[in-house]
Amino acid sequence: MAKPLAVCPICAGRLTDEVCPSCITETVQTCLRTALGDLAPPFAVSARNAPTVRGAIISALALFAGTLPEQASRLLQHWEEQTIRAAPRLPSVAATYVSVWDGGVEVRAACRWSPSLQVAFDIESVAVDGLESLDREYVELPGGAEIDVDTEKETPDGIPAREIGPPEIGDVVHHIDIHGMPNNESSAVGAIGPKSLHGDIWQIATGDGVLIDVRRAFGRDGLAGGQPVWLEYNPN
Repeated sequence: MAKPLAVCPICAGRLTDEVCPSCITETVQTCLRTALGDLAPPFAVSARNAPTVRGAIISALALFAGTLPEQASRLLQHWEEQTIRAAPRLPSVAATYVSVWDGGVEVRAACRWSPSLQVAFDIESVAVDGLESLDREYVELPGGAEIDVDTEKETPDGIPAREIGPPEIGDVVHHIDIHGMPNNESSAVGAIGPKSLHGDIWQIATGDGVLIDVRRAFGRDGLAGGQPVWLEYNPN
């Protein structure tokens, strides 16, 4: 029998980049229900004016619904910022932040690297006066491994996040159920398709020829003996 896969951060009570859409939905809905349930009335509400108040409440909620994309973006940014602020409290390793300038000039700075969040933080301030063209940035781990970081995909706090490369044939794919949660099924990448125009999402074909979208799930590599793991992606 296949070993059960880990669940999302909310379910497991730990902070990783694994996502459970049903838990996110429940968390947001619970917050909204609680906030509305605890909202004090702005004036006396009685049987006489209750129908009018009810209509005004419905109108207010309808207006709020019209701003859902904006509200979702604000909440997403807030959650990203909260996650990054948690980096110093999570396990991390001492590393070196290296920037390469003007065709080969290296500037090295001490930093910390969060394996679970895949971000660098506490980067030592160094002078780059006189240097003009930034060619590459990467984090060098104690064992010598180099992890490219992408400054165009910095976190809201300006922390460089790990650059996401395309999947490779043979990488492990973890699948999701109808609720969007990881299940016990896994397969291997058999062929690589195009990258999505939105986010680090690729289309791949599994070994039996099924076409699906996937995104990188660094936190699940340990479940596959250290092999790169991609999680099936379905926004619906």
